[in-house]
Amino acid sequence: MSKRVKLNKIEKLKLQLSPWEYYRTKFLQLSGTEIEERDIFYLKNFGIYTTKQNPQKFMLRLRFDHKDLTWNNFELILNNITENTKLLITARGQLELHNLEFEEARAMHLLFKQSGLTSCQTLTDNIRALVSDPLYDVAKNSVFAVAPLIEEMKQIFLEKRQWCGTLPRKFNTAIAANKTLITSFWNSDCYFALAKKGRNYGFKLLVGGKNNEFAIDCGIFVQYKEVVPLYHALLHAYKKYGLRANRSRARLFHLIDMVGIDTFTQFVQEYYPKKIEGGGELVVDFHPPTKEWFELQDGSWAFRYFTKFGEVTKEELEDIFAATREYNATIRLGIDQNIYIIGLPKMQNFLPGRSHSVLACAGSKYCIYSLFDTKEGAATLPIERLNKHNIIVGYSGCLKGCARHSAADIGFVGIRTNQFGKVERGVRLFLGALHTQGTSTARLIFWAVPLRKLNDLLQTLLDFYEESGYESFERFCENELMSYEPQVIAYYLLLRMKGEEVKIQNLQSPCEEEFLALQKELFS
Repeated sequence: MSKRVKLNKIEKLKLQLSPWEYYRTKFLQLSGTEIEERDIFYLKNFGIYTTKQNPQKFMLRLRFDHKDLTWNNFELILNNITENTKLLITARGQLELHNLEFEEARAMHLLFKQSGLTSCQTLTDNIRALVSDPLYDVAKNSVFAVAPLIEEMKQIFLEKRQWCGTLPRKFNTAIAANKTLITSFWNSDCYFALAKKGRNYGFKLLVGGKNNEFAIDCGIFVQYKEVVPLYHALLHAYKKYGLRANRSRARLFHLIDMVGIDTFTQFVQEYYPKKIEGGGELVVDFHPPTKEWFELQDGSWAFRYFTKFGEVTKEELEDIFAATREYNATIRLGIDQNIYIIGLPKMQNFLPGRSHSVLACAGSKYCIYSLFDTKEGAATLPIERLNKHNIIVGYSGCLKGCARHSAADIGFVGIRTNQFGKVERGVRLFLGALHTQGTSTARLIFWAVPLRKLNDLLQTLLDFYEESGYESFERFCENELMSYEPQVIAYYLLLRMKGEEVKIQNLQSPCEEEFLALQKELFS
């Protein structure tokens, strides 16, 4: 691993001037009219983002590291945004403020920082927001208090010179100590997952996840008091040994893929003075994705306010703020892009919202990589029928997969296709992640489905599921669909769309010409 390698252009840029030195020497003097490509990279280290395609508009991303959003900070945000500011809760529980001028974004960064809110290290090659279950430390079956651990973990790197922008690529961390979770964390670079060894609870360490891959168990059982030291060692190992030649292959996943999990564990051991402990079994279950009310340890309640797939307006936030203050409750943001009000006295008619089980990426309104507005696309799905069966959907606008489509029951990736005539919007369709235990990611079933035909296909799929009699879509996929090759599943669904009475067990994989002809017949 000591062999010298060619560095990518961003790594060369870091050697010329570190992000920390850039912040210290250039950040305050920078003019919005003078921003160059190198500035775009440096600014991302402090949560300020723009693109070459639209250099006049900026976004500021705030991190919360799963702490409560205090009334003072909530009010501070409300008082410094306008009706034109676009607000977005990300799939990692952060808050993005869009449609800003550069000077506006920089001023907010400095103002919020004075009040304990920070946008530092929320983008590019950094340890991103530390996340946990939205009901951490207050859920009825919470085993450990994770807030103290998150605070200690954060102290290792946040606003520290040696960690600001110095990793090979972004690094996502999760830790959860509730027996029943709101969402899964299998797509994290590092996940401390609740586990039990004998009579003792602790954590299993899973590593190497990313949007399209689940983290893998590295065979380490972590006692509560050892979480922070082991995390520190893990960060050092990635910083030292992580790959820096090609940015598309710089995530921790690629290092582990290259050297193997055993060798990577040895890298971690270099920075961890104690003997690594093995064993332990995962302890994990999940709440229904459309559940609104949760009873807490102290007898109070938490309410999940469902946003429009992460989009919120200033007016919505003002209503939430007013209701929260009335009941002396607290606010948290979830990685499911929803808002949690903690500490309500009882279940009641609280705030109007439309429950759903869909995670949608930023979409083309907010991200140049997305091929269309995924949030509008998500709104057109058969939400009520998906809700009825608690089917988890991930709607990504591009192959980066920010909506974790690979970890969903049904996943979409936005594309443009001319396969069925003129160029049009469509999706690749994925099915069947075994996500409860982090067993396997979803499989690609359709390479291209036009958006105009997507709901017809979904209704056919849901008919198939309802006829199966399985209690959950995940079990249906595991016990029924996993028995068949993806093309057989696709062929069967197309025949059902056409109105033919067929049984999937009687089908064989069609020849390519027959399969393409049927797609053109139904999708043209």
